[in-house]
Amino acid sequence: AAGVSALAYKGPALALEAYGDLGLRPSLDLDLLVRPAQAAPARRLLAALGYRPASLEGMPEDVLLGTQCEQAWVDPAGTLFVDLHWGVAPPSFSAAVDLEGLWRRTRRVPWMGREIALPSPEDLLILLCIHGGKHCWSRLLWICDVAELVRAHPGLDWSVVEARASAWGVRRLLDLGVALARDLLDA
Repeated sequence: AAGVSALAYKGPALALEAYGDLGLRPSLDLDLLVRPAQAAPARRLLAALGYRPASLEGMPEDVLLGTQCEQAWVDPAGTLFVDLHWGVAPPSFSAAVDLEGLWRRTRRVPWMGREIALPSPEDLLILLCIHGGKHCWSRLLWICDVAELVRAHPGLDWSVVEARASAWGVRRLLDLGVALARDLLDA
């Protein structure tokens, strides 16, 4: 309603997309991706709704938006967390993700009586591998996410996935994430 478009990924959206059930994947927050140009308005919107930064509080906005890719926010009751992303990896990570292409390929799916925007399965697989790699695959859950997404989408276009990951400079992250899912979870 405020003119800020958001793409849902990870968290509850991933539970539905990859696992088919909200109860099969734990999540502590809502992960929303906005276009970089909408990051500042999205932050103001969250603040107007009573949310407050739960991370990186006090960092000047221009520094925050130029050096980070996300910021955690919490509602006034301290019970609902929103991770606001304006990128999928910090600038220092050297991933050249085509965010506009990501937005063009967005799908709208029904969720709790509404429609939400999700990345294409091919894009989501790459995003999950970037996320896992960014955190050195320190949680088995992130490998499970890759495995379950692959199982949920047997028609994945692997040539598109490989070409896109190569173009974004994250092919090795994709290869590692898929290999972990294959070797550890028979995906």
